[in-house]
Amino acid sequence: MPEVGSHNHWVKGDTLFAGYYYGGIRVVDISGELMGNLYAQGREIAFFKGEDPNGTTPNITNVWGVIPYKGLIYFADLNNGLWAVRLVDNEPLGTN
Repeated sequence: MPEVGSHNHWVKGDTLFAGYYYGGIRVVDISGELMGNLYAQGREIAFFKGEDPNGTTPNITNVWGVIPYKGLIYFADLNNGLWAVRLVDNEPLGTN
């Protein structure tokens, strides 16, 4: 994702869970041969931005880290707190 800075990442199997400061979390397929720009190749499985109107900086995500654990994806957002979301097959994780 060229327009936002990345921070902490986590790999589980063939999936990369990436925290992007202002881009939320991104879930990326890293199976097979990895060459070039994975974002441009359409390998993104899902994304989610934890925007909260009551956050420290309302409706602005600022993800520090992300980790998958026991079927949930946890991420810390410096503006909006700790989040836990679930990746559902064939449904986008987020729409923002």
